[in-house]
Amino acid sequence: MNNLISSFRFLLILLPAIVLTQCTKEGPPGPQGEPGTVNISTYLFTPTNWYVNSNSDWTAAAAIPEITADNIDNVAVMVYFKPVSAWRALPYTHVSSTNYFMGFYHYVGAVEMLWTYNGIGSGSDPNDYFNTNVQFKIIVLPADQRNANPDLDWNDYEAVKQRFNIQEEQAQAIQ
Repeated sequence: MNNLISSFRFLLILLPAIVLTQCTKEGPPGPQGEPGTVNISTYLFTPTNWYVNSNSDWTAAAAIPEITADNIDNVAVMVYFKPVSAWRALPYTHVSSTNYFMGFYHYVGAVEMLWTYNGIGSGSDPNDYFNTNVQFKIIVLPADQRNANPDLDWNDYEAVKQRFNIQEEQAQAIQ
């Protein structure tokens, strides 16, 4: 009887070991999923009024409600501007006898453009300097998309637009 109990215990230990070593966790690949979309917000910002701040920079702020306290550390903000004919990524330097620098920063609820003159005083606001109302394309997207698209030239607005299927007519116009 002891022999029978010992054999039964041995089988109880051996049987799960055999079953568990025969299991595989990987099966054949599943079917291709539906194409996903990336949650991207796009804006066309045409500031008509620029203001000089305490650092003598010209500034214009665009209200962007998609930048919230909950997501500010997890979004990427790309800004392109069109001084005359072509979209250029910010930051941008305009070289002339004295240089101007166009940059931006974002915070909860807004993106602020900065136009800095490196001469004496504050220089001209961008609309006066370029003799037109300067336009900006603002793109807000999940920050992980920067790493997920290492081959993308983020300075090329047309390449970004094509990669993410950005439709010009869907950009929200703000002033």
